[in-house]
Amino acid sequence: MSNHRPRYVVAVCLLTFLLSVPFGYFFYQVGLTVFWSIQAGAPLLPSIPGFAQQQISYSDFSYAGLWRDRFVSVRPDHEKIMADPATGGFRTVVDWKVFLIDPETEISTETGWELSGSGYFTKVIGDRLLFCNSKRQFEVIDDVVQPADFPLQNDGAVLLDKEIAQLHWHPKLAKFVVSRRKPEGWVDDSFIELPMDDQIHHPINASENSVLECLCRDDQIYAFLKTRNRLYFREGLRRQKIDKQEQPVPLESSESESNSVNEEDAGWSLVRKETADTDSAEHQYGALFEGKPAALIVDQVSTGYPIGHFYKFDGKEWSEIASLPFPFGSNRFRVLTRSGVQSPFVVATTSTGTGFAYVVEPPGFRRIERTGPAETWKSVRRNLIVHLAAPAIAIVLGLLPGFAIWLLMQWFTDPHYEFGIQSVRLASIGRRGLARLIDFAWITLLPFTVAWIWMRDFDWLSLAESIQLKLNHPTRHTAYHVLNTLVILVIVENLVLVVVQGGWGITPGKWLCGLRTLRTTLRPCGLVRSLVREVMLVAETFQLICWLPPMLSIALTNQRQRLGDLVGDTIVVEAKSRT
Repeated sequence: MSNHRPRYVVAVCLLTFLLSVPFGYFFYQVGLTVFWSIQAGAPLLPSIPGFAQQQISYSDFSYAGLWRDRFVSVRPDHEKIMADPATGGFRTVVDWKVFLIDPETEISTETGWELSGSGYFTKVIGDRLLFCNSKRQFEVIDDVVQPADFPLQNDGAVLLDKEIAQLHWHPKLAKFVVSRRKPEGWVDDSFIELPMDDQIHHPINASENSVLECLCRDDQIYAFLKTRNRLYFREGLRRQKIDKQEQPVPLESSESESNSVNEEDAGWSLVRKETADTDSAEHQYGALFEGKPAALIVDQVSTGYPIGHFYKFDGKEWSEIASLPFPFGSNRFRVLTRSGVQSPFVVATTSTGTGFAYVVEPPGFRRIERTGPAETWKSVRRNLIVHLAAPAIAIVLGLLPGFAIWLLMQWFTDPHYEFGIQSVRLASIGRRGLARLIDFAWITLLPFTVAWIWMRDFDWLSLAESIQLKLNHPTRHTAYHVLNTLVILVIVENLVLVVVQGGWGITPGKWLCGLRTLRTTLRPCGLVRSLVREVMLVAETFQLICWLPPMLSIALTNQRQRLGDLVGDTIVVEAKSRT
């Protein structure tokens, strides 16, 4: 280093620092994204549609509402920083855009509706569409988004006398309570009579973990009570008033009580006598099918192999009309009733966020297929570009400092090296980099080819689900077997590279680029030194992530040695320059 001119050293360090800023910033952003993804519980890698059995990602539809037979998707548009008078600081405000998506064709239509604030959930009550968060509510009236003058929580809601009412669990009464909109705000108006337990002939032991959902169609109410591992249905609501002392008072319900069964049980009917295999209100869903009440009960979710059973009510009893094994790892489900034909959509979402959509029709479940090869390839290409962008950017940013250092070395350094009566020409950083790139390609190409041939029809989605859910699946055994084979193959390739370099001073990359690795005495480097310099490469590049340290070492040492060369006492020379 003492022979280098000071301005050369300063230029190398300055250029390296400047060109490293975007590289560092890029990895900072990647790390920040990963951190917040972990904090939010979101999958680190989004789904890639089009590979093996993986389908279109319907993860947006896991929470979207179905309005006018199209999914309503609220997507962030852009963020802006605004002053917060309440705290005297600043807060981030997100602008949102609303899209309507046809589930059958995947056509997304921008509505032109814009929202501002924190995240919104979509609420569809009858034919009314609302967007709500903890502070603001909007309703679509005459295809225009207008502020709503009432707060609506993300729980049950129902249309009573064409006005929105809220359903919530009342801890003191231990019942579901209906709240009506009054001038002074939401007021508890009445409570819902619950069905009788067929074992003890008393009202069922509902709890705050129970869920009461109501479907509103054509001024009719269809109530579904999900409590523990049973699902109950009732057409219309039978309510009792609550006085000021919060005591029940009989109330004549204005809603239809037609088609009631078992009047002693307040008109409730049990969808299925067999209890669900989960002791919770989850995985039981009410719907309408061909104008009749219907329900979906999903069993065996905890095993990773869920099976959906679809039931229909004929006015007297429930009967199963279809069943379907959902994709492995599905653990979130939705049933959304369409208007008109009233054939409901069923959306099954896996633990990694990949969704599968179905339509329940008279023959049974029909999976919504992709729109065609062109759209499939377009979707695959778009997602591949997104996934490959990060490593591509990292590689480009890492090459910029190397290119700058190579130019400076061409101008300021002398490549000649002498030992005794022999002289050689030291290899440039550009040719060394190209040789290393060829070696990496050789090491990775063969395992990649073997893996592609072996696993071209592999079900990657099921593997991801089995790892996420910590469940056993055949794909895990296949993946472990292939992984062990590839690891052994890579180890063998590296050992061959070390042995060949130790004996003849070449690797595939060095041979193609006309380079050789020698000791500083210009003798063959030997097996031990070859192994040392390859092992040190992993350490000095931080597991092959950052190549700036070896670049700087080559630029600032007289014999153009990186750390592995310094430890192993080796140099890299041009093979035909030895005299």
